[in-house]
Amino acid sequence: MADYVDSEHFNVDPDTYGLRTLYPPEGEDRSILVDIVAVHGLGGDAIQTWTATNGSDSKLWLSDILPGVLKKDILTSDSSYVRVLTFGYDASIFVQPAEANTKRLQNFASALLNGLDDDDLRQDEDKNRPIIFIGHSLGGLVIKQALNIAHSNSTLGHILASTKAIHFYSTPHAGANVKAWAEVLGRMSGSLGMAGTSQTAKALGTWSPELLDLSDAFTERATGIAITTFYETMAEPGGVMVVDEGSARSGPSGSRIVPLNKTHREMCRFMTLNDSNGKTILQRMKADVRTIYKAALKSQG
Repeated sequence: MADYVDSEHFNVDPDTYGLRTLYPPEGEDRSILVDIVAVHGLGGDAIQTWTATNGSDSKLWLSDILPGVLKKDILTSDSSYVRVLTFGYDASIFVQPAEANTKRLQNFASALLNGLDDDDLRQDEDKNRPIIFIGHSLGGLVIKQALNIAHSNSTLGHILASTKAIHFYSTPHAGANVKAWAEVLGRMSGSLGMAGTSQTAKALGTWSPELLDLSDAFTERATGIAITTFYETMAEPGGVMVVDEGSARSGPSGSRIVPLNKTHREMCRFMTLNDSNGKTILQRMKADVRTIYKAALKSQG
């Protein structure tokens, strides 16, 4: 089988589940301009999905690189800062046949929404603080499902209203390569001592009814949200393109489409500011944060 998912990620530490703050360090009391929330995909986790390694060196760009770049280039003379959070969930559930896949997505999406709604730093006057979501692969589907739920829930509607931008990394809006999903799921189920399921792979496959219904509903909610869709241009070992360009580009109309010269797994990782893909990722994030910052200044008169 292809080795484009790290086997050590299949038995994920439950301590990485839920919402956790990566930046700033605990104790900072400056005002928060925006919450950036990252959601991993199938076969990943809340930390490793976003971490590049080179020998003994590693970089979690969400906390090690992004905040410094935004402070230097946008928030240079301001006391405010961005807060970066990551959301983890048990993606191994997708190899268990007990529930429909749409139900699994709904469960993860509800957990994401409840985590944001209950967050101590998003209460009272901070409840409507702007949000930028980042979703890799299946994580993008979790985000879409979450915002669909928020639309129909008066208690959680503020999260949809607060969402100003989304960055999708090879999210299979119209499904993905069934063979690729089947191999990922098969390796997950094998390492977990379970029998793999082809039903899950088919539900995540290209033009599956479940994903098309999800996308149709989300398109109606996406008005006013700045969306960037990154897509992979390099195949994984074995020549497999997990999410092809057509599916990645099948998001809401008006999305900015950006190719990254990386594989599906590596596209949301980079070590340094000199990485060409990293520069592209940071430029798009700076553009969205700059828009939010200007709107905040304007509202202050």
